[in-house]
Amino acid sequence: IKDRLGTVDGMIKLLKAQRRSFCAVTNHGSVGGGIRQHNACKKAGVKAIYGIETYISNYRGDDMEQRKAHRSANHLVLLANTKEGFDNIIRIHNDAQMNGFYYTPRANHEAIKKWGKGVIGSTACQKGELPQALMAGDKDKAMQIWDFYSQALDEFYIELQIIEWEQQREVNRRLIEFAREVGAPLTISGDSHYLESEHAETHSLL
Repeated sequence: IKDRLGTVDGMIKLLKAQRRSFCAVTNHGSVGGGIRQHNACKKAGVKAIYGIETYISNYRGDDMEQRKAHRSANHLVLLANTKEGFDNIIRIHNDAQMNGFYYTPRANHEAIKKWGKGVIGSTACQKGELPQALMAGDKDKAMQIWDFYSQALDEFYIELQIIEWEQQREVNRRLIEFAREVGAPLTISGDSHYLESEHAETHSLL
């Protein structure tokens, strides 16, 4: 909510103009755009890929100091690979809303392990667990994160975002180096919050 500018219909028009054959929507913490995405894609003859950029935080206790300490959540992109995967993303989403909500709906590793079948994941943006570990110089933690998600999900990708920002370039360099070490597959994405470059100022105001 208020993190993006534009509509699914507008994005479909843009994708059609670029001769793209698919459309993935991964809103922060929510699958709420899925029905609009489905209808728009069906009308345009574009393949819909359903997903979410979920928040990840493993603390769900009642201690207020601990809750505050764990307020900042990491990001994780999840995409449905099968009908079962779609259903499992809904389950992860609902569990995050009902049992993991603290400022944002947060999933945890237990939910990912329980409902990871049929789901493809990626390391997401700089706020992802693995990029954060690499930027902190903690290679052992990064390896643990990679091992967990590559086993819990059908597939797990190292995500490189093509953003003209020096910090992102450094994140990408470390991700590529790590991917080579562990033999991880790479995927390229754009962290899209608006549809056209001229929308940047309006998005900042929003």
